[in-house]
Amino acid sequence: MEAFVAGDLEAAGRALAEARVLGIGDTWMADEARWLELKLGQAVTPEAELDPPYPPLSRVVLRRQIRDALAINGRDGGPERP
Repeated sequence: MEAFVAGDLEAAGRALAEARVLGIGDTWMADEARWLELKLGQAVTPEAELDPPYPPLSRVVLRRQIRDALAINGRDGGPERP
């Protein structure tokens, strides 16, 4: 994320690829990685189910922003999950 904020998109892409290999998709940072995929113009990984009954509000909001951005660009955001 630091590389993205600094404007180094190549480094951000490399860091994201490394994070994917290390399993970020199975952690609480999965949606942040999905957001970075969106911002880098990469294919956005489908969202995983959140552990109900009380998912973290920050993840729900971020997921909605990702789905809305995909819809604006004519891309399918996938099914809405809790």
